[in-house]
Amino acid sequence: MMPYCSCKEIKDGFGKDVASVPQWHNCEYISQRNALIPKAMEKARALSKMENGEMNQEKFTHLFSQFMDEAALEAGIV
Repeated sequence: MMPYCSCKEIKDGFGKDVASVPQWHNCEYISQRNALIPKAMEKARALSKMENGEMNQEKFTHLFSQFMDEAALEAGIV
């Protein structure tokens, strides 16, 4: 187990560090996966817009998750 980490994923609901970093936590993986977010978000937004210009939130969530999984596979981090 790591003694300390500053990743947002180990913060509580108030932004404070949790008592101890979980043994499954992997800073390198989180950093690599977070780097994929902007492109996946952009693609999902573009494909989730309805005719009135608003975004279909359910479709966005589905597509964003799908694009993140695909990008992680392509990047070789899963």
